[in-house]
Amino acid sequence: MSLQKCQTEGCDGQGCVTLEIIQAPLYEADANRFKVVCCECATSISDEVQKEHGLAKWREVVPVVGLPATIGSGSDSYPAKVTEVSASGKRIKVQRLCYHAGEGHDYFGTQVWVVTDEPEGDERVYTLRKNGRWIQQGDSINGQGIGLGFARAHQNPSF
Repeated sequence: MSLQKCQTEGCDGQGCVTLEIIQAPLYEADANRFKVVCCECATSISDEVQKEHGLAKWREVVPVVGLPATIGSGSDSYPAKVTEVSASGKRIKVQRLCYHAGEGHDYFGTQVWVVTDEPEGDERVYTLRKNGRWIQQGDSINGQGIGLGFARAHQNPSF
């Protein structure tokens, strides 16, 4: 699977995110509202567009090695990264990252987590399903999913 170059001027990253930028006024025929960018640029562009009262939707994320990921488990989230992508792009291996409470962390209020690599982190395999979701291999189509393009930690204090 070949990736495009990030369409952000001055960036040499791999374009793995198809970003749809929606700003008023939006015209249906505006083909320029789609950009293929790297994750770092997608996050930066999303933040800037939001400041201007627009919206930047992540329409498609193509997995690449090193791409951040978030494993969902109930109401908790665990940071991870993609370590392997199959030739078809429909099977990925993901490794959990290490995280700990950061400065200003309040378990019952604002959770601040510091995420770092974990060389011995648990690895799991996920496959792209017909419904467009990445699900852990061996689970049903409604099984444990993963989000690509961001690595977040969250612990639900209610349990």
